[in-house]
Amino acid sequence: PFIQHYVSYKTHVQDYGWQGKVYEGAISGIANQSKQIEAITITLEGAQYSGNIEYRTHVEDIEVGKAGK
Repeated sequence: PFIQHYVSYKTHVQDYGWQGKVYEGAISGIANQSKQIEAITITLEGAQYSGNIEYRTHVEDIEVGKAGK
């Protein structure tokens, strides 16, 4: 069956660069390599929804608070 995905994201991994886009709950990054995620892009797909995506990150022992779209 066709499944509509609404949130996509991709990560930039240390020494590997940008990874492919994944959807809603999938893991993005490199497993078992002890590499840091250096950046992330999060996209709200499809014009039928409006609003913001809220997220929280942790950077090298510094907590970075909520941010909007």
